[in-house]
Amino acid sequence: MSVSNSVLIADAGNTCVKWTWFMGDEVVSKWIGSIEQKPATCMPDVIALASVRSEEHDIALEKALNQVFPKVEVFVIRSTAEACGVYNAYREPHRLGVDRWLAVVAAYQLYGGLTVIVDAGTAIKVDFVDATGKHLGGYIAPGLELMTESLTSNTARIRFSDAEVRVGEGIPNSTASAVNQGCFEMALGFVHRLYQRHSEANWVATGGLGEVLMQRLGIDCNINEHLVAVGAKSILAQRLRTGR
Repeated sequence: MSVSNSVLIADAGNTCVKWTWFMGDEVVSKWIGSIEQKPATCMPDVIALASVRSEEHDIALEKALNQVFPKVEVFVIRSTAEACGVYNAYREPHRLGVDRWLAVVAAYQLYGGLTVIVDAGTAIKVDFVDATGKHLGGYIAPGLELMTESLTSNTARIRFSDAEVRVGEGIPNSTASAVNQGCFEMALGFVHRLYQRHSEANWVATGGLGEVLMQRLGIDCNINEHLVAVGAKSILAQRLRTGR
């Protein structure tokens, strides 16, 4: 099977499904939500699904895709020992989150050299890949929402509404700001400590919070909001070319 020109990527993360529609190497459209929200002109030749959700959710999502695109083949992308010249650090490759794997594959192809990938969303994931394509491993820490939820769900009196949150750099003077800025400072500290150890590497950020963290820390890095989708597209292209 040849490499297709029109490719739809479904990235099913912990909190939402992110869709990226490619024509060749160009991103034509992206959205968050259901497949029914797609542009009317979105007619892919092939679909790639990468998911960190349950098997039941994946089956339901594939069913929805088959209903909307009954003649389009859906390929499920998983973490493997090797893909596109990148070698998984995990002894059990399938246990590496596929979103991390795809970001590593894309970063290696796009940037080369020793590269650090910061994917900051529901969780903050930091992975390393060297100039030879060897994935060196990485870290996972809770994102801002998870840290905030942990505080509010495990304490009796820490309660506030989203409307009370004020973003600032001064000393917080309300519970809402104390929690919000305290969690943000923890995220900054986590990334900054790793940067101090690996400042010589190429750095790339993705995810909803990635660019914000890098800007606040003053770290010179590449920002690529499509990193996971690019990795999925690369692995899909390899599978279509080689059959594996």
